[in-house]
Amino acid sequence: MILNKQAKAEINRLNEELEERVAQRTSELTKTEQKYRVMIETASDAVVCMDESGAIVLANPATMRVFGYEPTEVIGKPLTVLMPEFLRKVHEDGYKRYLATGQRHLNWQGHELTGLRKNGQEFPVEVRSGEVTADGHRIFTGFVRDITERKQAEELRASLHQPQGRLARISRLTTMGELTASIAHEVNQPLTAITNNGSACLRLLANQNLDPEVLRRALEEIVADGNRASAVIARIRGFIKKAPEEKSELDVNEVIQEVLALVGPELQKNRVSVECDLRKALPLVLADRVQLQQVLLNLVVNGIEAMTAVTERPRELLVKSQIEESGDLMVTVRDSGTGLSSEADRVFTPFFTTKANGMGMGLPISRSLVEGHGGRLWATPNSPHGAVFSFTLPATGSSS
Repeated sequence: MILNKQAKAEINRLNEELEERVAQRTSELTKTEQKYRVMIETASDAVVCMDESGAIVLANPATMRVFGYEPTEVIGKPLTVLMPEFLRKVHEDGYKRYLATGQRHLNWQGHELTGLRKNGQEFPVEVRSGEVTADGHRIFTGFVRDITERKQAEELRASLHQPQGRLARISRLTTMGELTASIAHEVNQPLTAITNNGSACLRLLANQNLDPEVLRRALEEIVADGNRASAVIARIRGFIKKAPEEKSELDVNEVIQEVLALVGPELQKNRVSVECDLRKALPLVLADRVQLQQVLLNLVVNGIEAMTAVTERPRELLVKSQIEESGDLMVTVRDSGTGLSSEADRVFTPFFTTKANGMGMGLPISRSLVEGHGGRLWATPNSPHGAVFSFTLPATGSSS
């Protein structure tokens, strides 16, 4: 009897302990369930669950804000009620294939789709998905975020680049307008030479005194001058053309020489001597040639204009290319002009200009173009006179 009593006591104790553990576990599960329920109920994203048949079995309050449906309105309806017509067949086919093969037709970690509100309005959504099995049944949960505002912001940012591109081209056209006389002179020189050589050949033909060697040299000069005029026009057309950005690996030294050739007559007219200190075997840069030309042309033309009032000292322009310690490529344009005020960075403020007819957009646009290439552009005073404009560009690693 004593053993029986002890056994009964032990059994009772074990039962009490088991009941206590079950109660504790039930309490823990209840608390966990409450936490998850609170998370789902208060989530800002719509949380929608469906069963294996594709019917909605749960929807949180945010479903009203995102889709316009009260949660009770969608319970029991197919998930496709939240999709526009063109997506429903795609979803149904993909869902059937997943149930049969386990092959997903979408990225469950996040994909952008089109949702359909109760009022028939389509809108962009981002969906993240998950799957759990409970009591032998599979439940699929979708976390749906309305990304309308994000898409609008992306479109706004994209639209802001378009006016910037137009401004950049206007700036190029304005610069070309300022250089019209020099450009006309540069084109007129080879055209005049072509005319003179052609006239000389005609005179020799008329006098029947045409030496073949003289004719060969004249024709060679005509071809060379024609190519020279064609190259000038090609440079100008390429600079002012309206074309999308096209980046390629470039040798900055070549671009510098192209720009100096373009402004050569302007340098001569203003009696500006140019010194080039170009580092050999520079690494290439990934850049848009026209945009890089625009930056350099702006800096060189600004340097020329800054020296127009200088009469008591030589007008000197130094263009230098080098490699920084960081490995970036740096280009410097140094003049001996009137210099900068104490607030050197002010020249990069849009619409700030010291020119009588200037737009005040050349340097701001140049800085924007350089930054768009991953570099930076800044200005410092030159000693003892003038200003220094410098910009950097990341190197590609290849050498020119």
